[in-house]
Amino acid sequence: NAFEVGPRQVGLFEWGSLSSHSCRPNMDGAVCQSASGTDTGGVEWEFRALRGIQPGELLGWNYNLPELALACGTAVRQDEMLDRKGFLCRCERCGAADYLRSFRCPADGCVGYVVRETGARPGKERMVCQSCGEEAGERLGTGESEGWAGHF
Repeated sequence: NAFEVGPRQVGLFEWGSLSSHSCRPNMDGAVCQSASGTDTGGVEWEFRALRGIQPGELLGWNYNLPELALACGTAVRQDEMLDRKGFLCRCERCGAADYLRSFRCPADGCVGYVVRETGARPGKERMVCQSCGEEAGERLGTGESEGWAGHF
């Protein structure tokens, strides 16, 4: 909860430490010069809403993940957060279906999409069709990968 505010200076911000990380942030913050008459030592952390925030919605901001990582699928974002900050992200976006890695289900007659199972830990993911329930690993593991190749 310490933030670089200048050369060889670090600031501790009480309210900033109360917000969570989110891979779909609803707020952002920036260190700026404080208004005269405050006792913050010359700097404050200014918050800005990035989109509409509903009453009761958790405040979440990006804990400095690169923009490229935010554009990637869940596993990449979670790996990046684990490497950079030492925790596995479980924000709302990371708990939702990962449509960035989805593909059409190859099962005969199925029109669904195979997506990463929600809430799975990195390395334990399963790719499951949301319509018929077929797991991608079952078919890939039996040498039938050619049937899946055209669906990626």
